[in-house]
Amino acid sequence: MPEPPSDSDLLIPANHPSFAGTGLKRASAIKFDKVATVSRDLIEGGIGEIDEELASECNAVMSRVFTI
Repeated sequence: MPEPPSDSDLLIPANHPSFAGTGLKRASAIKFDKVATVSRDLIEGGIGEIDEELASECNAVMSRVFTI
C-alpha cells in the first residue's frame, strides 16, 4: 500500500468488507492516476470482481480525481 496514499488512490485493506470477492491476495490500492494495461499472461489464477459497494467507492474517487 502506498505511504502516504494520494487523493487518487483507493485503498483496499484486507479487512475491507469487499476484499474477499476481489481475488486480491493482500491489501492493495487502486491508483486512478496510473492507468496501465496488464497482459492476461501476467495474471495468475482467477480474476475476482468488485461488488456494488467497492464500485461506488471507485466511482467516488474517479469523480473527485477527474472532476466528472
